[in-house]
Amino acid sequence: MQNLLQSSIAYAKRKVAGQFATPPQLADLLTRLTIDKKGGITFDPCCGTGTIIKQAYSLKEEYEIGQEQIIESIWASDKHSFPIQLSTLTLSNPGNIGKILHIFRSDVIELHAGQTIVFKDPNNGNQVEKQLPKVDYVISNLPFIREKEIKKLNPNIKEINKLIKEQTKAKKTLSKKSDIFAYIPFYLYDIISDNGKIGLILSNAWLGTDYGEIFLELIQKYFNIDCVVISGKGRWFNNAKVVTTLLIATKREISDPVNLNRRISFCTLKEKLENIADIKKLSSEIILNKESDWVNIQSYSINEIKQLENIGIPWSGYFANLNWLPTIAEKLIDSKKFFDFIRGERRGCNRMFYPAKGHGIEDEYIEPVLKNLKKAPSFIATSQTQAFCCSKSIEELETLNHTGTLNWIRSFENQMDKTNKKLLPIALRKPNMFWYEMSTKNMADFVVNINFDKSLFIAMLDKRSFFDQRMIGFSIKEQYKDENKIFLLALLNNILSMFFIESFGFGRGLGALDLRETKFKKAFKVLNPELLSDAQKKEIIEAFQPIFNRDRLPLEKELEQKDRIDFELTLLRIYGLEKYYDTIKQTLLYLYKIRFAVKEKKRKKV
Repeated sequence: MQNLLQSSIAYAKRKVAGQFATPPQLADLLTRLTIDKKGGITFDPCCGTGTIIKQAYSLKEEYEIGQEQIIESIWASDKHSFPIQLSTLTLSNPGNIGKILHIFRSDVIELHAGQTIVFKDPNNGNQVEKQLPKVDYVISNLPFIREKEIKKLNPNIKEINKLIKEQTKAKKTLSKKSDIFAYIPFYLYDIISDNGKIGLILSNAWLGTDYGEIFLELIQKYFNIDCVVISGKGRWFNNAKVVTTLLIATKREISDPVNLNRRISFCTLKEKLENIADIKKLSSEIILNKESDWVNIQSYSINEIKQLENIGIPWSGYFANLNWLPTIAEKLIDSKKFFDFIRGERRGCNRMFYPAKGHGIEDEYIEPVLKNLKKAPSFIATSQTQAFCCSKSIEELETLNHTGTLNWIRSFENQMDKTNKKLLPIALRKPNMFWYEMSTKNMADFVVNINFDKSLFIAMLDKRSFFDQRMIGFSIKEQYKDENKIFLLALLNNILSMFFIESFGFGRGLGALDLRETKFKKAFKVLNPELLSDAQKKEIIEAFQPIFNRDRLPLEKELEQKDRIDFELTLLRIYGLEKYYDTIKQTLLYLYKIRFAVKEKKRKKV
């Protein structure tokens, strides 16, 4: 049936609708982790090809429930008509011929317990009305639809925020940047029975994004999360670049107090699902919190999670053993005490603000710009081009007789913006700025990529510069301008800072690590320089100097270099943390390898 869908619907259309057929092994694992009472009513509100309800059917058969009871206990719906037909075919077998299958068309946001659903009796074609019951299990592969496409596909879905605010009295509601899956569990809450469960396949974006943090805060008011499962060996959906997770949770009363001792399991599969011979055994191991050759499991109490969140570690980091981290927290400090964080400049109209050679602009209005870090093999980044930065009025420029700058500005006055088709003086207008002005405030001393690959590092600019929007800048605060920059660079480029960077983001389908300026601003910790004497700072600089003087290497190779090992041990010894070296290194590499586990290896050309 999965192949039928893939051959019947164009890839582009599936992508727009967020429809990707669930692999049978994944559906099997999901249903086994969710369903714990054989007779419970199971519902998939985004049923697609019907893979999940078929696995639920098979599981109930395994429990030796009668066909009549199985049919009565399985419900499914989808917003689109074609998946309804496929799901009906998937669930049909000789044992249920003549039975009404509870598969119907509905948008998930319109579902409510007790609503009347009209089915056709397959024996005579008569209409049969049934009420949607409260369900014990919602098991579903939720659509993978980004925020920018929601307005076209489901413009009313954000209305749930009003109900969330009313029910929880929370100051925050789901972010406007949320992907569509973030809204759906809140619509499902009222159709689930007391202590009912959800088992959902979600994009991993909720583990490491700003909107994911809000989603997590709110969903835990409605559900107790039992476990989260990720792949440490390849993507589950080979036909989509999205990286997915399983979320298993139990319905709770919104007003109930939080049990700080309740534990959540974070599970990493060590084998590809198709290579795991016994999904039933795997699911039992996860439920029993038992590690095996197939799965690594970390378990944290709600209280321990709160400690880690206070340190600044998002849930994307909890698949590693972090029990060591709270014990060293007193040695850490928020980096925002020393740095202002800046997102790369995006003024629009690059041809004006990044002029080509021969522009004729006076030197005082030209500043260096770093476009990328591809040509920065070491820890020093050199600006590659120039930026036009003028904060003077036309009248001031005329008084100064700066004709080169005047001519440059006037050459763009009658040009159109290529995006919104307005004249540039209108398109580039900003409050308290000239339309041709680019502020010099967005200059930095250090920069970091927002997308990391195999090398984790923060670079030092050879001189304060502008930088591209795909980077985040660290600008040293005025009171710390006299601090040695190489010392600061060492604090920004050790195994502990690299661990924070790796834990902050979330891996995309190509193995890239996505980071956010807000995360650095809120939570990026460094070893506290205020705990050190000048002599200790000098010792750290000397230990870092051999690394500073050479090219960077991919992380795994970098950590094996003698000068790197010597530096890390020196740094940690000075802070009294030398015994944690192996643990920090192993944690960093574990998270790093999980990220690259989803990256497909390129096939060799024959």
